[in-house]
Amino acid sequence: MRMAFEDVVKCKLRRLGKTQADLAEALNYSRSYVNSIMLGRRNPEVERKILLILEQWDEQRKAGRR
Repeated sequence: MRMAFEDVVKCKLRRLGKTQADLAEALNYSRSYVNSIMLGRRNPEVERKILLILEQWDEQRKAGRR
């Protein structure tokens, strides 16, 4: 079964030690707007940006462990 977008983002944020507020700041969007996207208000462009930010943070975290 495929995870919902909200669940994927929450899982990654938790693993990275980041919050929705951190994500909103990185995207330069309000936290309430990011929350509405995560809760199902479809916006593929913003979803791609969210996933890109999460991937960048994950790469930074991995690089910091080296």
